[in-house]
Amino acid sequence: TYTEYNEKELLTLMNRADSICIGSGMGTNEISKQILKTVIFQGKIPCVIDADGLNILSKHMWYLNKRKHNHYILTPHMKEMSRLTGLDIGTIKADRIQILNETGEQKMEEDDIGEE
Repeated sequence: TYTEYNEKELLTLMNRADSICIGSGMGTNEISKQILKTVIFQGKIPCVIDADGLNILSKHMWYLNKRKHNHYILTPHMKEMSRLTGLDIGTIKADRIQILNETGEQKMEEDDIGEE
């Protein structure tokens, strides 16, 4: 879990990277939310979002509307997918490929989700 945030330092690191992997072990506090927002809002390179990054994203899907590109890979397990979609795990298990396709298409097409 992060206890401080330095946007300038984060942007410097992002500018030197070829890709970003964010989420695992970062926690879901306000600083972690700010880090994820910076990565999504200002990132220009491919990004994998996992674990706590997905947990934050599930409550703030509008972050994706501010993305600079479409080179994101989300890696949810069933419970994370349930949080992202609002569907129960049984429903997801019954037709996971269809739900995955529909969710991906829907999230990439949405552009009217408001900020919280």
